[in-house]
Order: sequence, then structure tokens, then C-alpha cells
Amino acid sequence: MEGCASAINLNKQISRKRYKKLIEAMNFTKNAKFSNVKNLQHKVVGWKSSNLLFNQDYELVGYMDGTKVFNIVNEYIGEFINGYISLKDNRYESGEPILTTEANIEFYKQNPYIGFDVSFRLFGEIV
Repeated sequence: MEGCASAINLNKQISRKRYKKLIEAMNFTKNAKFSNVKNLQHKVVGWKSSNLLFNQDYELVGYMDGTKVFNIVNEYIGEFINGYISLKDNRYESGEPILTTEANIEFYKQNPYIGFDVSFRLFGEIV
């Protein structure tokens, strides 16, 4: 096509999203010091940078105040201990029970100093 100042791109939004995610990932790893956040299967589900918590899509999902972990709407989630987000008890102080699967109970038995895994409350993967 002569005289045409632009090209047709039927995949424009997907390309932008992929490019944007790539740039975010590069900036994230280049500019931030981060550590892994793991679930009870020791799988990396996100990252901690300073006091901020990011999922694997580089979205902010929570923050920390000391070792206490909160979601982005300021709900208490648990404690950050050795790369895990956990609770020592199977209930919150309010009495609300946490979801405890067989795998989570086994994790607790093997790691009583860490507690029950509650990373799924930020990262969405129940194990």
C-alpha cells in the first residue's frame, strides 16, 4: 500500500500487553532487590521487594509491616517467616478458621516453627 502512514495490526492489544509485561519484568528484576515467596510445596508464587509483595504477573498483592503481612485492602493475612506467609494457629485471633487442606496440615507437622501456609490468600493457589 503506497502512501499509507500506518500498518494494520490485528493483534495490537495482545502485543502491547506482552511488551508491557516484558518491560515490567525487566524493570522489576533490574531495579529491585527481591526474595521469593513460596507456598507449602516450596513453589515460588511471588516476590517480596522491600515491604511490598508481588504476584507472578508483577502485580502488587500485599505489603508487610515488619513481619506482618497484609493484602492491599489492609486485611491481616499472616506472618512472613523464611519465605513463607503463614499462621502459627489454624485460626485468626478473631476466631475465623483458616483453610487447612491435608497438605497444609502435613506442612505444619513438618514445619511447626513456620505454621500453616496462608499464601493462597494473596496468590490464589490452594494446595
